[in-house]
Amino acid sequence: MRNILLTGADDLLAAHVAAQYLSLTSDTVIYRAQTPEGDSSAQFTARVAACLRGKETELLLQGNTRLHVVAAGVDYERMGLPDSTQPAEVWHFIPTHRRWKQHSSAALAGVLAALPALGAHQFNLVVAASAGHSGWSSQDAIRECQARGVACRLFRTALVLAESDPFRRDHDLLWFLGVLNDLRHEIQERAAEYFDFETLKICIPSGAEINLLHGAHAAGLMVRLALQESTANHAFDIAAPENMQVEDFLQRAASVYSLGLLATDDQDELNAIDLVFTERLGAFHAYLASGPKFEPEEAFLLAGLKPELTLFDKSSLLQVLKSLYSRQEAELAARDERVVALPAQLERHTIDRNGSELTYFSAGREGTPVLALNALGQGLIYWHRLVDILRHKHRVILWEPRGTVSPAQPFGINDQIDDILAILQREQISACHLAAWCTGPKLAVEFYVRHPDSILSIAMLNSQFKTRGTPRELVTTYENNIDPVFHALQNNPSIADYAMKSLQLSLADRKLNFFEQTDSKQLAVQVLSLINGNLKAHTLAPFQSEATTLSYARQVVDYWSFDSLGKAGQVKVPVLMITCEYDKIAAPAMSRLAVSRFPHASLIEVQGATHYCLYDRSEFIAGLIEEFFAATRSRVEEVAVVQ
Repeated sequence: MRNILLTGADDLLAAHVAAQYLSLTSDTVIYRAQTPEGDSSAQFTARVAACLRGKETELLLQGNTRLHVVAAGVDYERMGLPDSTQPAEVWHFIPTHRRWKQHSSAALAGVLAALPALGAHQFNLVVAASAGHSGWSSQDAIRECQARGVACRLFRTALVLAESDPFRRDHDLLWFLGVLNDLRHEIQERAAEYFDFETLKICIPSGAEINLLHGAHAAGLMVRLALQESTANHAFDIAAPENMQVEDFLQRAASVYSLGLLATDDQDELNAIDLVFTERLGAFHAYLASGPKFEPEEAFLLAGLKPELTLFDKSSLLQVLKSLYSRQEAELAARDERVVALPAQLERHTIDRNGSELTYFSAGREGTPVLALNALGQGLIYWHRLVDILRHKHRVILWEPRGTVSPAQPFGINDQIDDILAILQREQISACHLAAWCTGPKLAVEFYVRHPDSILSIAMLNSQFKTRGTPRELVTTYENNIDPVFHALQNNPSIADYAMKSLQLSLADRKLNFFEQTDSKQLAVQVLSLINGNLKAHTLAPFQSEATTLSYARQVVDYWSFDSLGKAGQVKVPVLMITCEYDKIAAPAMSRLAVSRFPHASLIEVQGATHYCLYDRSEFIAGLIEEFFAATRSRVEEVAVVQ
């Protein structure tokens, strides 16, 4: 009985490989998740059990000791294994090349370096075939293993498809389906009828093909090859014996996801929503257009398996797609339920500030604190989806900026700064990250220049930095229109009723009549520019009454009086700026200018997104912010070591 160690960023294929070993051998399987927050023992055991059939499943669920899960760590030397455990064989999975630079390269190097200390004599590298250059070749991996006295097999996989958790998207085809469903929901939250009238198109050459293989068949091939000593130091294609037309696959996916999905070889046919779809697919779009070629005949021959039994027919493909879709929908429904319940779960805190009450909320208990600086006059609903994600790694603190409803005017930026300081002091926070949205970035700069030691980094979303005299090309039509109205209100409060109704009308999205639309490209731009239907009523919060309209106008005029961008050079911490293509409230041009003013800033422009991207694409924005905060943490640790 041997120990088999499975590593890498692929719980999908790893579970199927584990199931094959448990079924075909008496070996013990040890799975090491690549990240500390990866699968728990119970989760991975359940995945393996789902891949098994018969008595092995019962034994596994009863606590069979032939399957173990070890937590990931930064130390690759022993891979989390006790000194008494020596794996005879190590597997490493690289299911995609999309994240090669960030994760895969370093992880592979760490595993290869650990092989001698582990005492492993065989190494099996499972890597998804790439449409482009991956940064290394199969012979490189084999040579590195031979230099360490380790036999190596390289398994080059086609597109793997199998039932999986909806947000496990390391496999490229799961990524494709995740992007498809996310975009479908995002568009339908802005215009529910869009896909009833328009087809989603993707530009690929006519006759393009892909190769699909079920995870169970891929694992069966690989394990049977790995059990043969004669296959050492060879590379094998793990693929189906025949390709599938991309158009056929899209047709099957379209029937499951209830939309039109069409392949075209004419780039000019694509509208703005189609282009967003292409942009989000990234490198996988090139894969669909010109995927790699496979020669799996040798693998099937040596494994003793019949190639024809591995082909997806229409029924089996639809079955897997329907399973994945139902899991995606269940996960999104669970997300929505969590977000609805979130306000009641937030911890409520109050501080007495000069005779008035400052109320703030917190979520999460661990990790570096994150202060969410909200837009003036707005509620917290915009943050709820984002907080639902961030709270797992951070203590998130958020509140509605005061002054629009209460306390009494004047209540400007200096008062907002005092509120931030009061919260930090109450929470006994010595250092935190800032996540600032809309008017929040200007407030973040003003707070930083007064209290620089309190801030580790600043994430700025959809930033407004308008002042009196800002050039027209750096402000939106909305900002330009409210400027004279808000200044007029300072001298003539009696026009508040007129101003309120006028602003309510200007912010209201016009309902699209799809029967009247004749230009697909113009329609797509209109839809992408719409406000999420869940947020429409909330955007009018500053203009709910004459009193709030007047108070909000006074706050904004005070806000415009601060030239915070002129102080950007004083901000020495890292700054991440995120702007959006269809932002009608904060001009993307302003962020493009602003990023050059901060000493340590970077800019990300999100295509197809609006001012409310933190809500519409909360998972994506959370990923950007988490990666930014992690990089900041690494930078702080490096400075501490130097000092």
